[in-house]
Amino acid sequence: MTEIIARPASRRRCWLFVFLAGLALVSLVLHAVKWQRMLEVQGLFDQWATLAAARPIERVKAERSHFYETVYYLDYPVTVSYAVAGFLQRLSAVIRPLGLLNVQVDPGLRDLKFRLSVTVAAATSAAARQKLAVFIEKLRAFPELTQLSWSGRDADSPESGRHIFSVNGQLEWQ
Repeated sequence: MTEIIARPASRRRCWLFVFLAGLALVSLVLHAVKWQRMLEVQGLFDQWATLAAARPIERVKAERSHFYETVYYLDYPVTVSYAVAGFLQRLSAVIRPLGLLNVQVDPGLRDLKFRLSVTVAAATSAAARQKLAVFIEKLRAFPELTQLSWSGRDADSPESGRHIFSVNGQLEWQ
């Protein structure tokens, strides 16, 4: 009878050992998963830290870009105004023998297109064209001039001796 009682006790010990071994195995698996998650979290934290370090750089780049865009758009009218005024001032210095009827300036993003109506007092059409040619050569001396063309009309009336020419051109202002 003692043998029968001893067997169930050894079975109980066997089951207890299996149960404790299972708990240890589950605990090891959970610790391994915990360790793996901690490594993932650390990797994500490092990635976030690099992004956080790069964020001020991106913010500064965006602020700098916004500043230059604002300066360009806010200063555009003033810059164009100064460019037109400088052009007209230099034009007034070279147009002296001729008369200026009309000036039209169309500013672009990087250039100024202009149209001048010039009156030339001369007895003949050839003399008027010669005076205009001197004026055109003075205009060609402007360093920022990129295009220049002209066209002419006959005298308003034969007795007035007044010839009208249209001069078109383009200047770079930036």
